[in-house]
Amino acid sequence: LALKKLGICEPKNILLADVMNEYVEWAKNNQSKNTYLSKCRSKKNIDVFLLTHVDEYKHTFQLHELTTSLIEKYKQYRCAQHLNGASINKELNFISGLIKLANEWGYVIPNVTLRRYKEIQKSPRYFSHHEIHQLQTKSSHYLRQIIMIGLNTGMRIGEILHLEWKHVNMTQHHIIVANTDSFHTKNRKDRMIPINSELQSYFNMLKNTFIHPSTDQPTPRTKHQMKYVICQPTGEPIASVKKSFRRLLKRLNIQNASIHTLRHTFASNCVMNGVDLYTVKEFLGHQRISTTEIYAHLSNEFKKKSIEKIQAKIK
Repeated sequence: LALKKLGICEPKNILLADVMNEYVEWAKNNQSKNTYLSKCRSKKNIDVFLLTHVDEYKHTFQLHELTTSLIEKYKQYRCAQHLNGASINKELNFISGLIKLANEWGYVIPNVTLRRYKEIQKSPRYFSHHEIHQLQTKSSHYLRQIIMIGLNTGMRIGEILHLEWKHVNMTQHHIIVANTDSFHTKNRKDRMIPINSELQSYFNMLKNTFIHPSTDQPTPRTKHQMKYVICQPTGEPIASVKKSFRRLLKRLNIQNASIHTLRHTFASNCVMNGVDLYTVKEFLGHQRISTTEIYAHLSNEFKKKSIEKIQAKIK
């Protein structure tokens, strides 16, 4: 009791299996749905390994018994399953996050070194002008809603599908990407994105027009279809459009792309038109500028062209 009053507490022992369960439960309550599901997958894969490589893993193996050597064996195990470095790093991030949180919770934590694989930073894939024209002119009316909002705001697909009209300010020309009781952004922070004239005009049309996801027919919106910008006939949010978008890309023969490429295209266009990386970071809702820096090479190209213009004027 005296130690507790002085703020000196003995670390508590806990089974590794139990702290993994606690960590996943914490993620469910504190992180986005996709992050939670990703952690569930990581936990499942690590569980399979530990059950076959650690005696009495579920019953006696303590958190503090986790070693660097065991983690290295896990990496070898996953490599043997032909998993790439980026995927293994996600599972190592699970272990790292678990240890960090266990420390905050006052458990006895292991002294381990996590050596992640060096990932090759690829330039982001973005749609060309020709591909954008194809997407806008040859998609269904229903998917065109996603395409227009994605290309002009860079919002994640989950943010688009949960966008409510009350967060679209047509007077001040901006969108608030907001956290609600039923939806959370990736970093759980609200942000503001300006609405350009093209999207403003499109929103003016959508405000009174409902596009049926099955028939693709535009009809006047009913009262219960006025909450979400894109919704089901009942007014509920759409669960997913990824399969529909994949079919569209296949039909148009657009390769090495996904619905997330809309977000990359918005960011790339911003940078190539002179928007600084910190502003792009705010638009995209990135927590760290290092995430946004994948577009830095485009910024350098823009700067080079600007210098060349200045030189041309001097001549």
